[in-house]
Amino acid sequence: MSGRSKRCLTVFLAGILVCGALAVPAAENGKGTPLSLQDAINLALKRNFDIKTQKITYEESYNSLEASKGIYDPLLQAGITSQVQ
Repeated sequence: MSGRSKRCLTVFLAGILVCGALAVPAAENGKGTPLSLQDAINLALKRNFDIKTQKITYEESYNSLEASKGIYDPLLQAGITSQVQ
């Protein structure tokens, strides 16, 4: 199983756990509204700092990779000089 598949599975399972944890109390006491599965997943993604950390780490790695490719970009330089006699 690839790293991306593991992350997707982890996010999915976290969403299900949050859905169960948040929807049951709301339904039991009559206060609030029960969450749909999508709402629970979105809430879990917003509140899960591990996922935020992994996203930032991924973005940093991606940006580093793109920056390292920049050494192969062509470089154009121009200059003007004048001489007064």
